[in-house]
Amino acid sequence: MDSRLKLVVGATFLSIFIIYLYMYFTFEIEQNVEPAVRSCSSNLPVFLDVKHSAEKDSKEKLIALAKAIHSAKKHVRGSKTSDFLKKAISIVNNMLGDINVNPREVYERRSVRSEHICGEVYMGGAYGYPQYYTGFVTDKCSYGVPVSQLVTVIKYIAKPTGKTSLQVTLDRFIFSIKSEMNNSRIRIAINISSETFSSELKRKYPGVKLIFSNFESEGSALNSLIKDVQTPYVLVTRKMNKLTNDSMLERLVREIESINVTAVGGALRESNGHWRKGCFQSVHRNYTLKYMEGYDESYHECLFCDYIQGPFITTAKYLKENSFKHIDENNGLYEDWFLRITQSGRESIVCPDSMFHVDNLTTVSGSNWKAFSEYWNVYHAFLPMGNEMKINCEEVKISSSPSKALSPCAMKVYSDGIKLIMRKCEETGTICELQEGTGLGAVKLGKNLPWDIDYDLRFSVTNCSKCKLFYEALKKAGLKVNDFAPKCCNQKYKLGEKALFSIFYKGKRGDFTGHPVMDSDMLVRNGLVPTKVLFDGQWLNVARNPGLFMRNRYGKEMYRHAEHWRYTGEKSQRPNYTTNVFITCKQPGAHDCLDRYNADGDFPFNVMLP
Repeated sequence: MDSRLKLVVGATFLSIFIIYLYMYFTFEIEQNVEPAVRSCSSNLPVFLDVKHSAEKDSKEKLIALAKAIHSAKKHVRGSKTSDFLKKAISIVNNMLGDINVNPREVYERRSVRSEHICGEVYMGGAYGYPQYYTGFVTDKCSYGVPVSQLVTVIKYIAKPTGKTSLQVTLDRFIFSIKSEMNNSRIRIAINISSETFSSELKRKYPGVKLIFSNFESEGSALNSLIKDVQTPYVLVTRKMNKLTNDSMLERLVREIESINVTAVGGALRESNGHWRKGCFQSVHRNYTLKYMEGYDESYHECLFCDYIQGPFITTAKYLKENSFKHIDENNGLYEDWFLRITQSGRESIVCPDSMFHVDNLTTVSGSNWKAFSEYWNVYHAFLPMGNEMKINCEEVKISSSPSKALSPCAMKVYSDGIKLIMRKCEETGTICELQEGTGLGAVKLGKNLPWDIDYDLRFSVTNCSKCKLFYEALKKAGLKVNDFAPKCCNQKYKLGEKALFSIFYKGKRGDFTGHPVMDSDMLVRNGLVPTKVLFDGQWLNVARNPGLFMRNRYGKEMYRHAEHWRYTGEKSQRPNYTTNVFITCKQPGAHDCLDRYNADGDFPFNVMLP
């Protein structure tokens, strides 16, 4: 649930809301005959369907609420939020007890019998001693189906280095699969235009389908292999160099059917002996994507994951309906596929007792994430292998819209323009200060407000010679601004009067106002340095007491957030802002929707929290 940050403050009000619900539910139940305890769905909802919940009776609403809070508790990582949720769960558990519902039955996942694989029994901790190659024993059953009839193996080989190495690679790979599953179905795509090895290998493995082609990408190659798959499941053998009994495909098929997940993988053993669980959680928020190795929940000794790093099994039906993007693995192929699973509310697991033998995992230089970043609107990514991806802002068209946070590239343009202007102020000895929304952003967040539509600066309008130097410096720096020097030289301003200009940096407009009296000027005249605030890494002039200035300018609860007055429907640039609220997003749940965040605090906009 991606509202983790909202819960920090929201959990406080949630407890009050729960008490209200308790009073409501208790009153309603007391007016009627005590209902029988109903069987509850075992699967925790990934997304709470509020509209559907409203149609249920009070008891079911309470159970749905309990599941949602319990799910949030599992996935939240902030200690304060976790404490609030723990208290909320305690209240809800008491409420469930009052209506004869066992909380454990509400929260506990439940499984069904696998359709094709016999069940297993744990024989105890002494059974497999001392090597523990066994411990769980498969039952006998009448419905068991050999895994070779259930799973088709697919593999992509990119740009083989030579005929001999290709033959060796294929022979070892196919032989290992045939050794484990003699009648297995194998499909391999090789990124060369024609066959370059002898027909001996084809005679040795007649049932293996080999496709030779100059594929556009790994994704397109895998899609071509999937088209004619007839089995219910597919093993995608990314990085896998051989199959052994360590992989325990029966175990994986049993769990994908029993727990009803979309994909299931195992742990990885690299050629260098390094072992990894290969289970990652992902956070996609505010133009940033971050992967973190680890898990929040387990079941049947398997870990729930947003992203599986190694080979995995999924259903052929799902893979045909949700094909791979036409990109390569090093350009986000699997990150994209698993993100689509996660955002659709589906789940994936890794069962680490199943282990795949894979090539050494390395970070490949020269990767091109442009197609991935454009599709997912990601400007900065912390990837599973520990490397980072950043988009080139010079290639991005920037814009702003109500209810949406500015992109990092838009923020950079505004910030670069502000800092450039302020440097020119300093170089020419002109007194300048941040003001209005830009000053507010500096005080609250240490940068431009992520929902602003312009920038606001003020300068001293009393010195004719400095105004001329300043104007020429701005023009030379590539900024577009009307000549304000005549206003400085020919017009006298009183306190409260101002000269208003527009200034443009890379097409983005700012309000640029001249004032006769400024705090920084008065401080300098008294032998003091101007007050400066750290703004996106640079110390910039502000009013003498910027906290006081902004409190008096914006009024009550100004540290809580509100979008630009032009977006909120105000007719004046000096309204009494209604804070602590963002406009309802037109694309609910989108990563850049402001209403996904608490409309208070600076952490959501300064730190990428897990």
